[in-house]
Amino acid sequence: MAILTTSQLDAADGDGELTAARIATELSDDRATVLVANEVHEDLGHKGIVRQLDDPLELDHDATVSRRALDYVRALKSTEAEDAEGSYARMIDDNGDPIVVDVDNSSDPRDLTYPTGGGAVAGMVLGLIVGGGVGIIGVLIWRSIGKRLLGQ
Repeated sequence: MAILTTSQLDAADGDGELTAARIATELSDDRATVLVANEVHEDLGHKGIVRQLDDPLELDHDATVSRRALDYVRALKSTEAEDAEGSYARMIDDNGDPIVVDVDNSSDPRDLTYPTGGGAVAGMVLGLIVGGGVGIIGVLIWRSIGKRLLGQ
């Protein structure tokens, strides 16, 4: 199966393999290869089988996306399908099922904590002092300007 996406937005996230794997899991077939082609690149998702190209495919990048996808499908059809269980593919788990989630463990999983104490109170007091001072100085300047204009 080949899915063609022509939106730059679809290609922007760079997770075409993840999209292909999600589509592959939705298919009723037990064995399938899904190609997701867009203007940037082509990505594969496998279910039950793995089709790998031995040599990189020479695609005409001046051709339309649908023409490149068709060339890619023809090349995939000419390859032999391997049983996914026990074979290596980046988006296949050990049972031959597509991996459909992208777990990011790089961030700290603990909840964010904020220090309790006087930080908020000190900020409020500083704001009142500075704001009050600016307000008083503004009123004094306004009065002096008003007196000068009325006095003349």
